[in-house]
Amino acid sequence: MEGLNHLVKIAEPIHYPAGTILITEGRAPVRTLLLLEGEVCLTTTSRNGRQLSFGMARPGEILGLESAILGDASQIRAEARSSCSVASFRRLDFLTFILRNPGACKGAARELADSYARMLKLLAQRHAQPKWAQA
Repeated sequence: MEGLNHLVKIAEPIHYPAGTILITEGRAPVRTLLLLEGEVCLTTTSRNGRQLSFGMARPGEILGLESAILGDASQIRAEARSSCSVASFRRLDFLTFILRNPGACKGAARELADSYARMLKLLAQRHAQPKWAQA
């Protein structure tokens, strides 16, 4: 897959210690991150200011894919749970790559759908609990 080799060649490999914030909620994306090693906790802030965790990113996942595609400010916070390694791409290089590679575009669409399903599951679980259990 020639396109993937090109993307890997232009990636900047970065290693982060546990506790590092990789994506800050409310900031527009400049780079797109592909998690290579480690685990990253994904959270968002509710309207009432509560932190809601909606899962862990694992190797092979793209962090902040939604904002990378839309160019909007991130709606998530990504924090390294353990030391981790990422491949960092300029956002525009990543977008060009997925536009020119149908398999990569399909993979990005699948990740977006999985992220959406995780959020729906989280919302359903939170609304099924009594208010006293939602603290």
